[in-house]
Amino acid sequence: MRFILPILLVITLISCNNDDDDTSISQEEAVADVGFFNLRLGNTWTYEYFRREQNNEQSDFITTGTIEEREIIGRSVVDDEVIYTFQVTTSFGENDFFSEFDDELVTFQVKDSLGYLIRINDRIRFSSESSEGYLISSQNFGDVFGVLLETPETIETPIGTFDCSVNEIFAVFPNGDLSPGRDTILNADGIGTILERLSFVSTPFHFVERRLISFDFPE
Repeated sequence: MRFILPILLVITLISCNNDDDDTSISQEEAVADVGFFNLRLGNTWTYEYFRREQNNEQSDFITTGTIEEREIIGRSVVDDEVIYTFQVTTSFGENDFFSEFDDELVTFQVKDSLGYLIRINDRIRFSSESSEGYLISSQNFGDVFGVLLETPETIETPIGTFDCSVNEIFAVFPNGDLSPGRDTILNADGIGTILERLSFVSTPFHFVERRLISFDFPE
């Protein structure tokens, strides 16, 4: 994983795209009967990574120049479960500041299981239905959990306004204390991930954002 700032955790989710960069699109216009996570062959989401200009909560965000494209390139059925293969192409920016993956081209597989987006051989990435907390991983510093918040959030972006379900990510240390920071992942029904705010559960404020900048959903 490429980064400059020290991190404890990186959580990354799936996202969404619009190939008309100068045209806004409403969530209603984009959503079809595709399920919450919009897993369908050919769908492509493009993200841009931003960081705070200074390491404080009042600082503005600036682009890192890192652009990430995620495309569904495969679909298969294994043990009656539908598995989707993603290809991630990353163009690294400012001193390889940050991205989820070390390589420019990687693939991974996911499935939608009872409202949980699960990366195969990895972990739960998002809960769209259950508000029960779920274990993401166990680390040396503690256990990392996610939870679907009761209150949705509306996000206005250059490509449209989206009503989002929100998962909050946090850690529980061995002594029972909670991590000082929270990560949040915002997914829009039928579209995908709109925004991730990353503190890596290590600081009270987040200092990296992964923002949806375009998406392409072929007919």
